[in-house]
Amino acid sequence: MAITANRELSRYVDQELRTFPVAATARIYKGALVGVERTTGFVRNLVAGDLFAGIAYEEIDNTAGSSGGELVIRLYTQGDFVLPVSNASQAW
Repeated sequence: MAITANRELSRYVDQELRTFPVAATARIYKGALVGVERTTGFVRNLVAGDLFAGIAYEEIDNTAGSSGGELVIRLYTQGDFVLPVSNASQAW
């Protein structure tokens, strides 16, 4: 999407861990890739179309939550990580 006007952006300097509100019915495990659900602004396990938010620092279970944002989770937002990839080959 092209920008057609000025906009303000949030900027975070040297902040490795950030806190985000968790979507309703979401269970996020430590080490999971986490994304921001575009319609609600809450985080959940990363799915296609989400904005990447970070890697879960801890586990959170909001499966019993009646609405998003009741619980929060801390995410790593910077750093170098080694992630397992299945069915990958050197030819990729």
